[in-house]
Amino acid sequence: MRGALLHELSDLQIARFCRDQPDLVDELLLDILKAADDFSHFLPQRQRELFEELKLLEEERRKPPQEQPVSADENVDPPPKPEKIKRLPAEVTRKLQSEANRRAGEEGISKSIATLRGNWSDRSRVWSEIWDVFGDMGELLGRGRDLARSVLRHHGWQEIARLRKLLESCKELTELIRTLGRLQERTDEKAPSVMERIFVPIRRAVDEWREVQTEFAPHEVHGLTLSDDISRMIPAEAVTLGHPVLKYLWHARRIEHALLTYRVQGVMAERVSSESDVITEVERPIPKPKSERGPIIVCLDTSGSMQGAPEIVAKAVVLEALRVAHAEKRACFLYSFSGPSSVAELELKLTDEGVAGLLDFLACSFHGGTDVAEPLQRAVRRLHESAWQRADVVLVSDGEFPVPAETSALIRSAGKELGLRTHGILVGSGFSGAMQALCNPVHRFTDWKLGV
Repeated sequence: MRGALLHELSDLQIARFCRDQPDLVDELLLDILKAADDFSHFLPQRQRELFEELKLLEEERRKPPQEQPVSADENVDPPPKPEKIKRLPAEVTRKLQSEANRRAGEEGISKSIATLRGNWSDRSRVWSEIWDVFGDMGELLGRGRDLARSVLRHHGWQEIARLRKLLESCKELTELIRTLGRLQERTDEKAPSVMERIFVPIRRAVDEWREVQTEFAPHEVHGLTLSDDISRMIPAEAVTLGHPVLKYLWHARRIEHALLTYRVQGVMAERVSSESDVITEVERPIPKPKSERGPIIVCLDTSGSMQGAPEIVAKAVVLEALRVAHAEKRACFLYSFSGPSSVAELELKLTDEGVAGLLDFLACSFHGGTDVAEPLQRAVRRLHESAWQRADVVLVSDGEFPVPAETSALIRSAGKELGLRTHGILVGSGFSGAMQALCNPVHRFTDWKLGV
C-alpha cells in the first residue's frame, strides 16, 4: 500500500503545489490516511470471502468423477458411492489462504488508490496547466480548486495558452523583458574601495629548539642501574653469560630487567612547536552590493490598426512582462491606450484581482484610434513615486500614430532628469519614425510563428 501511494503521488506531481501551503498539505495527508484506513477495513473481509470461494472451487476439483448407474437387469450389486472430501490438506489450505491474501490486497489497493486519484487528479491537472504558464503561482494555487477552475473557464485563458506557445518561438523577447528596469546604483560617495584593511586575531605556530636531558644520548656515565640493555652491561654480568649453568640465571635477570648496567646520560636538542594568539593586519575583498532591476511599465497600443497578428504579439509581450516580473519579484504596470482619453490602467500581479484583470484584457479585442501622449504622461508621473523610480518604459505599437512635440520633449526631459529608458517594440511594420522619435532603442522581431 505504501509503494502504491508513493507511485500515485509521483504520477500526480502534487508535491510542487504543496510547498509553503500547510492547509493543502493537511488536506492531502488526510486523504492519504483515509485511503490507508479504507484499505485496512476492506482487506480482512475480502480475504475471508476470497478464501471461501477458492476453497469451494478446490473441493469441487478434488471430487472423484461419479460412475454411471448400473442397469436393473444386471444381477450385480451397485458400487459404493464415493465419499466427499471432508478436509483439504494443510499445505493446500495455506496456498489458498496466500492466494486469497494476494488478490484481496490487489483489490484493496486498487480501490483505495482510485478514491485518492479521483480527489486529486483533476485538481493536479488544472494546477499543472496554470503552472506551465505562470510557473510557481505561490499562494494563488493553494487557495483551492474553485479559483483555478474559474481561471481556466475564462475565455482569456485560451488566449494565454496560445500566447505561451508563441513566446517559445522567440527567445529574444524573453531576454529583452528581463533586461528592462534599471539596476540599482550606489550613490554613497564614501563607499569603501574594492579591498579593505582590517585587524583580525590569528593563531600562529612557532618552532624552537630546546636542550633536553635524555638517556638516548650516551655522553657521560652517571653510575650503575638495573636494566636489560646488553650494550651497557658491566663485565661481571658478561662472565656469567659464558658459564654453562649461570647463563640461565643471566637470561632470567635480563628478562626481569635486572642486569647491572652503566647509567649514561647526555644532552639532546629537539624541536618544540608552540601556538600563540596575535593581532595582525590583513586585506580582504569587499562583497559587492546585490544589484536588482527596477519595475516594468508597459504602454500598449490597442488601436484598430493593431488587430490581427500585431494584437497577438502585443498580448504576448504583456504576458511575458508579467511572468518575468513575478519570477524576479518586480512590480509591473500596464497602460493600454487607443483613442484620446481612452487609457486603461492595470497593475500586473498574480493576485485574484490581478489575474482577473489580465484575463479580461486578453479576452478583449483592439479597436479605436491612437493617442500616445496620455499613457506616456501617466507613466512619467508614476516615475516620481519612490517605488517606481527605477522603472523602464516599454512602448508596444505598430508605430502608426503622430507624435506631439510636447510628448517628445517630455520623454527627453525624463531621460535626462530621471534616467528614464524608453524601449520600443515595433510590430507589424518595417520602420516607424514615430517609434524612433520616442524610443531608444527600438526592437523589431520578425521570427513570429503565428500559426500555432
